[in-house]
Parts: sequence; C-alpha cells; structure tokens
Amino acid sequence: MSGSRSLRLAHRGDWRVAPENTLAALAAAIRVPASDGVEFDVQLSRDDVPVLLHDETLTRVQGRDERVDALDAAELATHGIPTLVDTLAMLGPEPFLDVELKGHTHGDATADALRAARGDTGPRAVIS
Repeated sequence: MSGSRSLRLAHRGDWRVAPENTLAALAAAIRVPASDGVEFDVQLSRDDVPVLLHDETLTRVQGRDERVDALDAAELATHGIPTLVDTLAMLGPEPFLDVELKGHTHGDATADALRAARGDTGPRAVIS
C-alpha cells in the first residue's frame, strides 16, 4: 500500500534510559519523535491493583526474589513499579497503547482504569 507506514511502539518503554515498564522509561519513549506509542505489561498486585511488570517476579529488573502477586501495590511502588492508573495519567490520551495483560484474570480494576483514562471505546489502544 503506497503511503502507509508501520505503527512504531516502544516495547516496555525506553529501557536505555530507565528500567523497563517504569514511568521514566515510558515517559522517555513517548518523547522519541519516531515513536507512536508504547507497549507495557500489566499484572495484579496482592491487593488486586493493576501494576506494570513483565515477569512474575521482581528478580530480573529489580533484583529481588518476590513475586508481584505477593506484594501490595504500595510495596511494589517502593521498587519503582507503577500502577496502571498512574501510568495512564502520566501518558495522557495521545500515545498509542499496547497493554499486555499478564497473569490471572484481571477483572474490574484493570478495565476500570483503562475506561477512566481512555473511555469505553479505547481509542488509540489495544489490549492483548
């Protein structure tokens, strides 16, 4: 197709600037002129708050052995793991989002956060 281009998403943010899936990495990624948006991973904390983390544990990125679902969102925040609500507020409505759901069934908390930030139709976003 003539004139078409691919969608360019920063996978887990700009991890060259800050640890992946952190607010700093995502903020850096949306400042890159060639980036259309970001991809990030969402899991539930022990208190069922949607937070950003790819792995089941904090081992690889944060250097800690705890599982994400064994800690409350407040405890995870002390290790630089943001909530979905804080992430969506920081990103605003413009960047395209690829939200990858990890772990168990997410239910209302994840859907409510996405609806509050982006509306019912989820403009410029995909959930995988």
